[in-house]
Formats: sequence, structure tokens, C-alpha cells
Amino acid sequence: MDERTLIQGDVPQRDATIYSPSWDILSGLIAILVRSIQADGVPEIIVGLQRGGLIPAVMLAHQLGTQTLLSVPIRSTVSDAVYASKKPPLAVPQELFQQVADRDILVVDDIVGSGATIRAVLHLLRAYEPARIRCATCFVNRAQWKRVNDQEPANIIGYIGKELTGWVIFPWEKEGATTPIVSLTSLH
Repeated sequence: MDERTLIQGDVPQRDATIYSPSWDILSGLIAILVRSIQADGVPEIIVGLQRGGLIPAVMLAHQLGTQTLLSVPIRSTVSDAVYASKKPPLAVPQELFQQVADRDILVVDDIVGSGATIRAVLHLLRAYEPARIRCATCFVNRAQWKRVNDQEPANIIGYIGKELTGWVIFPWEKEGATTPIVSLTSLH
């Protein structure tokens, strides 16, 4: 699958449901992720994807007791607008990433659409030869994922809080939202 296909697959349908999870829902998803991650072993390093992945990464770091938290500057949307256009994600090597060598690391994002961003980060971090690399996300947008992937999201992302079909506006993004949204009030 080529990068262009991934980006085209990330273009949201304008009639897609827009979800707005509360902080309570996000805390519940983090708790679900924590239990699953702990069952497989607490990571030595958590790597949050900028910007949206940093908040769940910090929440996971606190609840798991992981002291080392790194961030990857990467972005595939051209703006913060709902239905924003996509561009190929580019993860830039950082000197700090040398810390992941021979370590158990967990890569965290807030939501995964096509998977292009998480794949770019995994590719970058594998070059530093971590002992183990795992991925976690609060949400997977099934509609975006299915457009460009033949395999299930769990084959790449080991820890998924919730799968849904639609766009998500997180509590830290709500200011200025002009599109009607559906409040996500249940984890089921």
C-alpha cells in the first residue's frame, strides 16, 4: 500500500458522525488501556504523538508509573478543522529517540484513521532498535481504516480503547467547534 493511498483513505466523509467524548469517557478508555497494557508488562518509555497523542500518553504514563515520556512531532492534517485535508505524515528523527534502544516502548496517539501516521512513527522508531515496541490509541476510526487496510487495526495497534465510525473532537479541541456533534457518553 502506498503513502498516497493512505492519505486519500484518510479523507473523512462529510456526512460522518462527529463524536465528542467527555473527560470521563476518556478516563474510562485510559483505564481500559492501562489494564491491557499492564497485563503485557509496563513499558519503560512512552512515546506520545504530537499533538493529540500527548494527552493520553501523559495519562497513561501517570497510571502505569512510567517515568520516561518522549514526544514525536508529526502531523497529517493540514489544520485543526473538522474534515481537515490530509498530507503525508513525516516523522523527523530526534536525538532523544536514542533512548529507546533496547527498551520496551509504547507509542500512543489519541485516534488512528488510516494508520499512516502511526506507521510512519513505527518506521522511525524501529531504526533505533527498541527491544519491544507496542501501540495504543483511544479510538480507531473504522471507516478510515477499512478504506486502505486489509488487516484489522489490532494487528498493528495492540491496545485500542474503542472503535467507532466517524470524526472525534476531543475535550481539548472543542473550543471553536461549529459543527453539530454527538456526545459520546458510553464506552459501549
